[in-house]
Amino acid sequence: MATNPEDEALPKAGPDQEEFIPSDDSLVTPTDNEENHISSIGQFAEEGFGDDEVEDTSRRISASSLTSDVFAADVEFRRKKYGPSVRSLSLISGRIMDLEDEERRLSNVAFSKRSASLASATISFEVEDHKSFDQNLKNWIMIKTEKIEAETDMEDSHDFHQVSAKSTFGKGIILHAANELDGTAHSTAKRKVSIADRVTVEHGDKVPTGKRIFDNAFEESDSESAGAPSKMKGFYVSAIHDPAMPKSRLETKRASFQTSEIGGLSVDDTKDDEDESEGEKLLWKRMFERKVAKRLLNLQEQKAILLKKRKHEKAILERKVPVDLLSKEWFNENNVTVQIRLYLLEKLLPTLILGLEKLLMEVGKNRLTVLETPHPYFNPINFLAQYLMRNNPWFRKPPEGNPYVHGLKHVVEQLNIHVVDIKDNRLSTLKAETQQRQKEREQQHKIHLDNEEKRRKDLRLQYRNWMWSTNGNVLLFLAQNVLVSFSEYFSDYFIDTFEEVKYDLELEETDTTGQLLKEEQFVEYMYSYTKGFAEDPFQNFIVYLSHSSDIFRQKGQNDWWKQQFADLFLTCDIGKSGFLNRHRIILLFEQFYDKYAGNQRARFRNPREWPVIELDEMVPADFILDFGKDYISSEAPADADSENEATADKVSSQEEEQDHVEEGSESKPKRMIPLKADDGDVLSEEIFQPAVVDQQSAAGSKFPDLANVISDIESRGGVLITSPFEKSSLNKHQFIQLMETFVASTKPETVENLIRFIQIEYKETKEEKIQRLTEAHIDALAAMHRLVLEALFEKWDNDVSGYLNLRELADVLSTYKDGMEKNAIKRAHHKLKFFRKYNAVNPTLSKAEFSLYIETIAAEISDNETDFDSLVTFLTVRNEQNCIERLRRTARRKWLHDIQQAAETSSSSLEFVYKSVFQTLYKDSEAHGENKKISSSIALLRRNNHRPERGEYFLHYVACTLEDAPFVLNQALYRDMGVSFGAVDEGNPLHILKVQEHGRVHIWNCHRENITGSFVVVPLKDQYNRVFGVLGVDTLRDHCEKYFTAQEINFYQGVAKAFSIAYHHVRVRNDILKVVDSAVLWLFYQAKCVKTVITYLAEPLSNKDYVLCKTMTTENDFEEGWSDVNVPPIILERKNNYFRNYLFRCTDTSEVLYTHTYKENHICVPLRDLTGRALAMLDIDLGELKQLMAHEYNSLRKMLMILHDACKIIEKEAAGIPQIWILADRDNDEKRAKLLFHQLMLQELKEDINDLSDESLEELRTSKIHPTMAHDVLRIVLYLLHPEMDVDSFTWEQCREMVHGDLIDEICAYDPVNAAQKDTYLLARYFRGIDNCGVWMSGSLTIFYMYHWAFISYSMILLKAKLKSFYRPPSVCHLAST
Repeated sequence: MATNPEDEALPKAGPDQEEFIPSDDSLVTPTDNEENHISSIGQFAEEGFGDDEVEDTSRRISASSLTSDVFAADVEFRRKKYGPSVRSLSLISGRIMDLEDEERRLSNVAFSKRSASLASATISFEVEDHKSFDQNLKNWIMIKTEKIEAETDMEDSHDFHQVSAKSTFGKGIILHAANELDGTAHSTAKRKVSIADRVTVEHGDKVPTGKRIFDNAFEESDSESAGAPSKMKGFYVSAIHDPAMPKSRLETKRASFQTSEIGGLSVDDTKDDEDESEGEKLLWKRMFERKVAKRLLNLQEQKAILLKKRKHEKAILERKVPVDLLSKEWFNENNVTVQIRLYLLEKLLPTLILGLEKLLMEVGKNRLTVLETPHPYFNPINFLAQYLMRNNPWFRKPPEGNPYVHGLKHVVEQLNIHVVDIKDNRLSTLKAETQQRQKEREQQHKIHLDNEEKRRKDLRLQYRNWMWSTNGNVLLFLAQNVLVSFSEYFSDYFIDTFEEVKYDLELEETDTTGQLLKEEQFVEYMYSYTKGFAEDPFQNFIVYLSHSSDIFRQKGQNDWWKQQFADLFLTCDIGKSGFLNRHRIILLFEQFYDKYAGNQRARFRNPREWPVIELDEMVPADFILDFGKDYISSEAPADADSENEATADKVSSQEEEQDHVEEGSESKPKRMIPLKADDGDVLSEEIFQPAVVDQQSAAGSKFPDLANVISDIESRGGVLITSPFEKSSLNKHQFIQLMETFVASTKPETVENLIRFIQIEYKETKEEKIQRLTEAHIDALAAMHRLVLEALFEKWDNDVSGYLNLRELADVLSTYKDGMEKNAIKRAHHKLKFFRKYNAVNPTLSKAEFSLYIETIAAEISDNETDFDSLVTFLTVRNEQNCIERLRRTARRKWLHDIQQAAETSSSSLEFVYKSVFQTLYKDSEAHGENKKISSSIALLRRNNHRPERGEYFLHYVACTLEDAPFVLNQALYRDMGVSFGAVDEGNPLHILKVQEHGRVHIWNCHRENITGSFVVVPLKDQYNRVFGVLGVDTLRDHCEKYFTAQEINFYQGVAKAFSIAYHHVRVRNDILKVVDSAVLWLFYQAKCVKTVITYLAEPLSNKDYVLCKTMTTENDFEEGWSDVNVPPIILERKNNYFRNYLFRCTDTSEVLYTHTYKENHICVPLRDLTGRALAMLDIDLGELKQLMAHEYNSLRKMLMILHDACKIIEKEAAGIPQIWILADRDNDEKRAKLLFHQLMLQELKEDINDLSDESLEELRTSKIHPTMAHDVLRIVLYLLHPEMDVDSFTWEQCREMVHGDLIDEICAYDPVNAAQKDTYLLARYFRGIDNCGVWMSGSLTIFYMYHWAFISYSMILLKAKLKSFYRPPSVCHLAST
């Protein structure tokens, strides 16, 4: 067995061995703790302590820290009692060694300086006691062993090497017991070793199991009290095999003491395991302390030697090197600069002074001071820098032989002596600060743990609240929705406190498996996201979590009422058409509101006002019903019965008017297929079946040759699944929403009465049911026709140009039925006025014109549906394509659809549209253009206001490919700078076959060496066929001479058309956002209680669903409203916003919605397109107010009405419907969109002012009261009309005398956009002193209308100036053309 290497490293002392002094090479590397002891001793030495004091301190440290002295005392005690022994077990290595050698080693160590220092701190022992200890031990232990044969050696040695797992050294039996009573031996403790009365234990003899061979125990003295814990513990030391010892010698000398059977020898191992383990721990501790003591003594001696050596060298240096007196100038008693001087004297000056001396010596040596001009090859700065770098004190100590440097050291010592108190104060302060910081950290940690437990407790309480709200089923997706809604809701909530709501983890994908959460799972999941929150955000999160559970519970109750309303809808819809008469439902609301609501009338919303009815259904007088009141009135008018009769007449008149409009409409012929039912027959669902058949399957079954194209069209998606709003009808979802709006917060009993009332009173005649089914059938048939004609157009459009040749189509149609329908075709040409288009140079038909053309021809042939099917089948068969053309057409259709999809999902940004256009051109060039390297650019036509001498318009390059961006982007091309204006003027594509030979093509990159290539300019046209820009494609980057083919140029026309559609789609949404911004800012000035208005845009998805994009947020800060456009917008999906589902409900039904969420009341208002679907939605936050004041509510309704009118104007213009714009400047889109709302509002106010009666004006003129508010309003009006007047000096009498008919005419003729410049500061001062509520409560309609007219005019003046300051002309490149 191996010996302990640490014991082998110990020096063996002979009888005549000299005192042991460790050398430098034999010193042990100190540990961290030892370094601390050494540093403390060195500090005492440096501070002036003598050698005796250092040695005494060392002894005190050794006596207090080392417990190895206890072991030495125990050895001496056992030697005195038992005597010396020739052989013993080593306590360190566990091997048997001669006691004579051990005695000599111990005696030598005892008389060494190190042992003397240890003995002085503990107990002095005599060396002669070792011999008596060894002699007594020999008499007690006699174990004879015999040599064994080689055959049995392997087996016996295997048994001998078994080690007890209970011992720390685990290699034998320990023959030692230690005394732990503070280094003193117990006189009452006795050691007993029992070995079978000097019996000889031979190898192979069996000893009975359990017979005690060796006993090691301590017996307490009788004088000690009974039950007292014994402080003397027994333990064992292992006997370890020494591999250096020969095997035969080992067999004769080792003691076979094992814990298991060893060659017939058995040792009792029944001693208590706990006492043995305690002894093993004490042995390890003592052995470790002994080693540390040895190493510490060596380090102390080494430190003492080094200190003596340094003192000796210092004394020699003091005698050799004198002190420079000049260095003493650095010594003074200024405590303010002492630290700076210490730093300079220790770190910088010793090296710098020597460098300066070296520099002066070099100057004197080379006689550089006598030169009149500086030496060309000697730079003193560089010389000094080189010296400082070569003598860096971090790597090279400065020489100590310099007197000045030596004097600096003396000054440093004196300064250190002088600032001893300061250093001590700083040290104590530093210690105190460190302790304080430690306490603060501990306190903060405790607070953090308490806060963490408190937060978990709050989350547990919220879980129990959720358990009650969800009937014990807390789903994971609900917790995820709370996190999503909270992060969105509070994104701008803490903007004043600059606290950001940011989760510690990224939000996961919403769970769709219905996973349930237990209490601890819920707490851990929520806490993992919110553990980094500050206190205020976390408390808001807890409140929001509690409110979300209330919303979920309330939603369960609302769902029950929705089911009741849905059942009511199905009960009223006897014909199963899926629609109810909206006007009749509202009429029933009015009747119930007037007669049956009773004392619950205040809880209902007035069915004669918005939001139950639409704003355009209200007459102007309805907006001022509550004029002069604080809040709106919910009472019904006195003549309710007559009004109900009028409403019924209105319903019938509107239905008749609608029928008249449908009969008189000739723009698109319809084949009416009346559905009849005999008297007494019940209309079944089979009659309505054609209206609900899937359009795709019906069209595919009728026209199998178009089935693939129809399938491609349907797979593109991009259509919102929201319900379009119609004034005459309601579907199920719209009916439920209308019922919820009317009911508001009514009691359940009253709502049940309303349901029974509608169920009884709602009736439809059989004719109405047939008419409704017929309309549904016609709508389904028209939708199928649109789908079939779109597929037919795509089948004919081989090059995907977006246009068809009219002559080619007319020639094919002339052969239909062998020319028998030529007269019908001529009538269709005459009806659509296509003769001029037919005789044009390049007669083309767009998709809409093609559909109208085919519908008109089919209607002229007959009203039978079979003729339409026959005509479509004929055109389908006559246009056959090969496989290559079909694949090319399909790929190009997909690429063009990507452009349209980029516009629909770009959230009013053209960047994605530009990118999609260039990607389409690249893909087509690689796939169908012989892999040409092309470059492309897009330029828009702008009015030239900055350089009118170069033409009325210029082309502004707004996008281009990446390679040409440094040369083309944001450049201006004028009429005299190229050929692009030729395509603008003609409206047709322009193809330059060889650019290098043309001579008029403008090259933006003048550094291009090779200009060989082809160039195509395609005009961009709007819905009115007007050119608004150009699309340029060239091959100048392709060094091979490759030119564009006809099919490529036709496809570029299709790309230009797709870009035009996408561009106007994005521009419409941008214009709507500008109008909304102007309208909301005006509302904020009129209604201070409106907190925030958020604008959402609805964007389609590929799966027929849609998302809401949070595009713009407008805040009301009571000083001046401001709008923040989110770039990129925040996307809201339905599955992640369960607790904000009201936004999607408003978009789904396209109706107004009132809701309450998280201490706030919201009004959701949809902005509809021409089809009645919601393309945008306004979320108006009213704060904690449940009801606005009368003047604020009136301003809100007025704003929404004007906003709807403005959006309709923008959408109709984009759809190609001619509109009469109030502003004459049609080329400035920014100006038109921003001023559109104000212009419509101004026009509305002019009409109201013009309708004022003479009695109202006379009442104002004859008023004897001097109202300050009315006086200021008249001053503003007079200043706007006559800015040259000094209105400040006008009295009330002078102002009211000017109120007459001429003033009204001037107001109606006033145009603030083109008027002279006004002093806006003067106007702002007047408006600041006028309160909107005071104007409303004044009771004078004249003052009310004049005030709002003046404020709108003032807003338009400010907005015009702001838009003018924002204008920035593009940069102009003056490069020469080819």
